[in-house]
Amino acid sequence: KIFNEKKIRIPVRSTLHRILTNISHNQLETVFRDYFSKYTKKKNIAVDGKWLNGSDVKGQYVEQSHKSVLNILDKDTKIVIAQKFLEKGKLSEIPAFKEILDDKFFDDGDQLFTFDALLTQVDILDSINTAKNKYIAKVKGNQKLLLEQVKLTANNFNAPTNSYTSPLWQTENNKSVKRTVDIFQNISSTLVMYHSDFKNIQTIIRVTKETTCPKTGAIKTTVQYLIANFKTTAEDFHNKILQHWSVETYHYHKDMLTKEDDHICYVDPFSMTILRSFAVNLYQLYFNKNKDTKIDDTFPTTMANIKHICGHSDKFVSDIFEL
Repeated sequence: KIFNEKKIRIPVRSTLHRILTNISHNQLETVFRDYFSKYTKKKNIAVDGKWLNGSDVKGQYVEQSHKSVLNILDKDTKIVIAQKFLEKGKLSEIPAFKEILDDKFFDDGDQLFTFDALLTQVDILDSINTAKNKYIAKVKGNQKLLLEQVKLTANNFNAPTNSYTSPLWQTENNKSVKRTVDIFQNISSTLVMYHSDFKNIQTIIRVTKETTCPKTGAIKTTVQYLIANFKTTAEDFHNKILQHWSVETYHYHKDMLTKEDDHICYVDPFSMTILRSFAVNLYQLYFNKNKDTKIDDTFPTTMANIKHICGHSDKFVSDIFEL
């Protein structure tokens, strides 16, 4: 109607790509935020980066020059609420996360941030503290001295303050997994450990993961340490830590449902990854609302089935946009 054309042909893929490379991905991301903000609570936030594997200008993993995107996921709804775009790969996650913490869009108060060990940095944790928000931060080799002090402090306790062991559950390759979460807290004061740089460490968390191989019965044990600037029970920490992996599930959906890893795009891949996130978010919204029902009384409501039926039914696509 706009162009007074009677017949409209679907543009070829290369045409769509040229259009997207001329769109400001930052302005498109603003539209993305505005659209999905009404569906999220912004209280439990997971932050994690994802490589855009087709964005290496010299080929797949030749010089690790890929671009990447930092996804900010609302863990209660499993919806990505915002994205930061990283031209220099994951090494630029730290300044991008600082921008997130300074962004008034996320300034709701009493929020809980979870993130990988790369982002366990002094100024990041201090910014979260200053804003009176909460964090659960992994401690690994990138903070060697902090990790040593965390382990020493935990070992000085006669016993954990509180412990929780999860039920056994099976992975996709039938391995049995069990986690034991031990927490260490100072009953008589707020701090459990003093550190001259990292302020307000109220809880040390030790997660012991046991994975049993179904064929050999061999048990693999790994131990991970985390710190938090608040107190709660071991079971609650267990649940909050597991919730963080919903962002990894989101990345899995982007690869499996939208084939992001198969898409080669050297020039400005960010607009396309926003549209993929838009699609996965819509699938997730439909799943959240209908997970205990069947699609058209026939198909189980799974993310894969939602995507599959979208490819065959315009009416179903329309219904998803009307959620």
